[in-house]
Formats: sequence, structure tokens, C-alpha cells
Amino acid sequence: MIEKKFWYVLYTKPNQEKKAKEQLDKLCIENYLATIRRNKVWSDRIKIVDEVLLKSYIFICGDESDRLQALELPSIVRCLFDRGKIAIVPDWQIQNLKIFLSKAENVFVSAGKLEGRKVLVKDGPFAGIIGTIQKHLNRNYLSITLDFVNRTITTQLPEDSVQFIESFSEMLEETSLSENKLTEKFLSI
Repeated sequence: MIEKKFWYVLYTKPNQEKKAKEQLDKLCIENYLATIRRNKVWSDRIKIVDEVLLKSYIFICGDESDRLQALELPSIVRCLFDRGKIAIVPDWQIQNLKIFLSKAENVFVSAGKLEGRKVLVKDGPFAGIIGTIQKHLNRNYLSITLDFVNRTITTQLPEDSVQFIESFSEMLEETSLSENKLTEKFLSI
């Protein structure tokens, strides 16, 4: 019998996220470390580095035995829980995060959940992303909230993509619930 695989959130020791990724890779446990490329400036040089976006968090996809094996690693502290149960992250949220980070250039992370209008981006560089749109100083920002780690990741939207964003109620008028899997995802947030 094959056990079903889920995405779990693991909490790492401080500044041990990349070490945890290496250790998980050696065990052949599927994992995802949310990183972003940034220019780091020192007094004598500028270097492009992959910076960990969610400090002390790494995601693994596996069954219960994979999760228990990962918890034995020296760089992993614990698994996150939600209301007394192991926190399981839906696959679409991990995919949403991966797409978002692959397209975003300047992102910033804030604690908690930002208020705004929930949207599904239908076209442009962020097509397929489900998130929240806010307007600040005449600029549009797209945010995705990661409830399980209480963080919001935000980036500025390109001006030409704003016209392609529809609200959920407008999207329902055009698409039936059974025909669109993104609609199902939208309902769950």
C-alpha cells in the first residue's frame, strides 16, 4: 500500500535552511526552500545570492515516514502544527508560491495577513496566481498569504497586467465551478 504524500512545513534551526535542504536532498525527500535572487553589496564587490525568503522554514512533500525521517535531521527542529494537528499545506499553495517567486523581482515579506481584494490573475507574468491586490501610492501590489507560517509575500504588479485581474464574483459569472480547478482553489482561501 502506497501512502499518500502531503506537503508539510518544517521549522529549522536559525540560518540552517540551506543545510536542511542539503540533508533532505541526500535522503531523497522532495523539498522546497523558498528563495529569491538578490544583489548583495559589500564594500569591495556586488554579488548575486539566493536569499532564503521564509527564515527558518522549509517545505517537504512526503508520507508520514518521510516526515519522521526529516525530523531526525540535526538542522530540523520540529514540524508545524495547526490546531493540534500536523499542518498540511495544499499542493496548489506550494505551486502558487513557486510561480509567484519565479516571476517576482522585488519581493518583501511581512508578518500576518494583509487586507485587500482577493483576485485570480488571468494573464500576464503572474497568470494563475491567486492572491490579494492592494493599491498604495498609485501602484498595484500583489500579495500571497501563507497562513500556515503567518507571512505575506508582496511584489509590485506591472502596470500592463492590472487590466487582466478579475474579482472572484466576476469570474463566477463566466466560468462554472466544475469546469475550472482554479475556481475550486479560490473557494478554499
